[in-house]
Amino acid sequence: TRKFPLTTLLRALGTFDHARNFGYEWLSPEGDELLGRTTASNVVNTKTGEVLLELGEEVTAEALAAFRAAGVTEVEVILPP
Repeated sequence: TRKFPLTTLLRALGTFDHARNFGYEWLSPEGDELLGRTTASNVVNTKTGEVLLELGEEVTAEALAAFRAAGVTEVEVILPP
C-alpha cells in the first residue's frame, strides 16, 4: 500500500478549504488583533516572494508593520484556545 497526505484526499473531494479552516481564522493587519497571535501559514509578500513570517511564529509589532508595508490584506492565524 502507498501512503499519501490526507490533504491530497480532501483536495480531490473538494472539501479541503472547509476542513482546513477548522481552528483557524483570517484577520486583517489593519488593526491590532494580530498582535501576539500565532500564524497558521507562512505570510508572504506577493510582490517579492519574501516570507515575512513563517508558520507557527508569533506576530510582533515589527511583523505587523512589515505586513502593512508589503500590502498584505489577510493573515491566517490559529484560533486562541
